[in-house]
Amino acid sequence: MHSVQIGLINAVLRLILFYTIITPIVNCFLRYKGRECGIIYLPEEQMISLPLDCTIKDWLIIAASIILVFCILEIRKLKRSITREIHRRLLPQLGLEFIADRDSPDAGLHLKNEGFFLAQDIRIEDVDPALEDFGLRMEYILRFEAVDFLRPQERVKLKFKVFDRNGEFLAEVSEKIIPHLIRPSFRITLRYSNIENLKFRAVFLKKREKFYIERVEYSQ
Repeated sequence: MHSVQIGLINAVLRLILFYTIITPIVNCFLRYKGRECGIIYLPEEQMISLPLDCTIKDWLIIAASIILVFCILEIRKLKRSITREIHRRLLPQLGLEFIADRDSPDAGLHLKNEGFFLAQDIRIEDVDPALEDFGLRMEYILRFEAVDFLRPQERVKLKFKVFDRNGEFLAEVSEKIIPHLIRPSFRITLRYSNIENLKFRAVFLKKREKFYIERVEYSQ
């Protein structure tokens, strides 16, 4: 819909350029040759003095047309800025929180909607953090459950299971992996949509016990 509106604006701009700028210039040519229509051919030496034959009215029309075109271009830029701002305000602002205290019932990863609009169809891509235990590198895959929706200011604990590289579920590791996630840095990518079904992709970077937003972008 937005692209159609931009196309219509471009078409209107072309018409304005033709009728308000090109037309007065053509009229100058016509008056210079002393006729109202027909094919015009001017020798090169006569074209130099051609602008002097335009009347003040013609110059005023040309100047007003140029100003009008610049105003329309600025309106287009303002419209795009307003559209981006509206989309930004409609964008659910999600945040990730990591609680490492193993004695706390809230230990784990938490997702919160810090914005004022509903977030829905939240999908979390698989995460493969680089873990080490006694100098040995362990390769696991964290597979998260989807979150159907998240209301404004609502917070949920993310549920996930741990698998090895062969796709085998590791139940015991899933229960004890939280303390091992404190030190390593890794990224978590979320895909979700808002109430207008606009889709977004957010990337979070974990450093120690905090998550930082790297980027939020529109997604297909």
